Amino acid sequence: EVLRCNPNLDGVYLDHNPLGVEGARLVGQALLHHRRLLRLSLSWTELGDDGAAVMADLVLHGHLSQCYLMIEHN
Repeated sequence: EVLRCNPNLDGVYLDHNPLGVEGARLVGQALLHHRRLLRLSLSWTELGDDGAAVMADLVLHGHLSQCYLMIEHN
């Protein structure tokens, strides 16, 4: 909800939160039209391969094209 309602965010750090693939989908949906985001950190969030694929899909379709995405240790 915070991501959708705050278009002025330029960085989101959700490290060390067990988001999993469903959390990745929810974050992805919230960020679909968020063009100002410069940094998104999802390290240590248990994304797995499917969650990483959700983030990769956002990048491939230009939704996070200006964003530095951090997904280490998943």
